[in-house]
Amino acid sequence: MQKLIPIAEKICLEVFDDTEPDDWHAPISFSLGNQEWVMSLAQLSAMPLVAIKEKLGEDIFHYIIEKQGYLHPKTEFQTYEGLSQLALYYFTFRSKDKDNQILIVSSCGEFQPMRWKAYIEGIWEIRT
Repeated sequence: MQKLIPIAEKICLEVFDDTEPDDWHAPISFSLGNQEWVMSLAQLSAMPLVAIKEKLGEDIFHYIIEKQGYLHPKTEFQTYEGLSQLALYYFTFRSKDKDNQILIVSSCGEFQPMRWKAYIEGIWEIRT
């Protein structure tokens, strides 16, 4: 069974605030604690949060929703929104030690016309 170990929960760390990028794969770096993180907007907006149910299971999905305090969408046409009120996404990658995965939940989207923002909402280590 998989277990989530929090690295950073309930954060709303802004990592991008600009016009829509020409290159969605350009690196974005940020510091959190004593660790430097590098990723791209393409990664931050790759998979809608609800797709995590298929990858990691219902239990982990509901754990994240509860821990982060996200509200369930009122209609089937709405999506989960982050602390920033932008749509939620997730992506995973192998940890440095290659034994576990890192899960990042982000929010990303057009904040105002022609103004895009991206936030890191939470980071967990997935242990199997």
